[in-house]
Amino acid sequence: MVQEEILFLKCPESLVSLLLCEGMEDKDSIRMYNVIKYSDGEGYSHGYNTTKEVFSKKEKHDWTAFDALKGGDRKNGQYLPWGIERELHKVLSATERGAKETEKTLPIFSTGKWGSGAYKGDMRLKFIIQMCACALNGRDMIYNTFNDTPFGNEIREFVKVIRVNKPTVGQLYKYMVDHKSKGHFLDDFDNIPKSR
Repeated sequence: MVQEEILFLKCPESLVSLLLCEGMEDKDSIRMYNVIKYSDGEGYSHGYNTTKEVFSKKEKHDWTAFDALKGGDRKNGQYLPWGIERELHKVLSATERGAKETEKTLPIFSTGKWGSGAYKGDMRLKFIIQMCACALNGRDMIYNTFNDTPFGNEIREFVKVIRVNKPTVGQLYKYMVDHKSKGHFLDDFDNIPKSR
């Protein structure tokens, strides 16, 4: 089981979205509002277990579902310009302001290793893509590493350099495209672009 399936177990009303929503195209995401959590659990994949019931009408959540390209090999496009653009458009859709959101009520975009688990995408590349989309849409982002301390340290070091260099999203896009063959997106500090 992956994150989406675990969410559906915790919030079974979300399952209705599978019946009502069409398949997502490259620039689509699906919003679910006022979702109630009925249970809690622990673990991941085959080790997930429901631990308790937690039904509360007061605690409602808004979720956004968005898919990713499958990774695993270099032929699939995740490192090519069209793949990077596809993923950027996907996250732009997921992070854009919803109908009921204003600049003051825009929630923080809480995310994690999107497309990097079962889909085997490059989590470093996906992190930069999500960061760029949030910057373009004016969203703050919380990135959950799920207790992956080494990756969390990589992200912190990368963000420090970004804060000093202040590159534009366009410069970061070029950085991602230029690094398509290397795959070392977060530790190539010398090549992170600087604002002009």
